Amino acid sequence: MARADVERLLASSAASSTPAYFLGDGYAGLPITNVLRDEGGTTIVYGTCYVAPFSEGGCAPPLQVQTRTFSPEDWPNAADCSRLADIRGVPALDFGGGTVLVLDGLTITVFDDTMDAAKSGGAAADVRRVGQAAPGPLQRPKEADLALIDTACGAQPGEHGSIEP
Repeated sequence: MARADVERLLASSAASSTPAYFLGDGYAGLPITNVLRDEGGTTIVYGTCYVAPFSEGGCAPPLQVQTRTFSPEDWPNAADCSRLADIRGVPALDFGGGTVLVLDGLTITVFDDTMDAAKSGGAAADVRRVGQAAPGPLQRPKEADLALIDTACGAQPGEHGSIEP
């Protein structure tokens, strides 16, 4: 994606009533290479993956930050997630190959190409709203939403929820 297109989509995300989060214009030497926006939220992609010639399949980019609206109806069916230590005062989960931060009304998921929770969790600690120069405070979820997360993924670091995969 051309840099001008990245800048245009970031500006649009910053002006939106639904916030989007990212890791800045670059992270760990990786530039933003794509910004994807749809009715479900925003995904900001860092770096590029390469598929070896004549190989089958695809590849994942080195790092992605996905912001989505928190949907309570999704969590009663969540399986195979576990609780991590809170990150910047909000619940953190190891779920779906990434580190998920649960905020009031939003989820922010950081995916890395190795699916390593330690790596994606380190990046998750650095998220900030698009348009902000530095990370700011994150707002904890409502108690009812937190109860859903506790049931699905556990209430304490290292716990898994009561929902079986």
